[in-house]
Amino acid sequence: MRFTNTDSGSIGAGIQLNGVGADWGIGTDAGLSGGNNFFIQDNQAGYPPRLLIDDSGNVAIGTDNPGYKLDVVGDIAVTAAGSGFRVKEGTNATMGVANLSGGAATVTTTAVTTASRIFLTVQNPSGTVGTPYVWDRAAGTSFTIKSTSAADNSTVAWILIGPS
Repeated sequence: MRFTNTDSGSIGAGIQLNGVGADWGIGTDAGLSGGNNFFIQDNQAGYPPRLLIDDSGNVAIGTDNPGYKLDVVGDIAVTAAGSGFRVKEGTNATMGVANLSGGAATVTTTAVTTASRIFLTVQNPSGTVGTPYVWDRAAGTSFTIKSTSAADNSTVAWILIGPS
């Protein structure tokens, strides 16, 4: 079955689900304009679809052109106590810990960019504790954490957040 969309014309093959107050489409635009996307669409709400998976495996919510593995236009909420945001640590990560020695530590990660927002917090104070701050960064290579105290040997947690 073919769908028709007022914004972009024919959508492709799929299933139309109609009911009282409901008009949903589940399908693909395979072969149309070179696309091979799977979508779930509320036909009454119009375009873009509620959920789209593109031919490279990127998932979109609120857009039809995902630029990331998960691309959401709108807010994301975690509403269950005990649930939250989890990030894998390790080589070239966007989150981790650094141990200051003499008030400084260099973190090696290819994830750092010139636009990265780097957030720091002391996890385990040690030595003469100061205030940690980002001293320097080399995009694609590393960044350096320094403390206002040269005798600070604290463990500092860090996270990189990139602007969209």
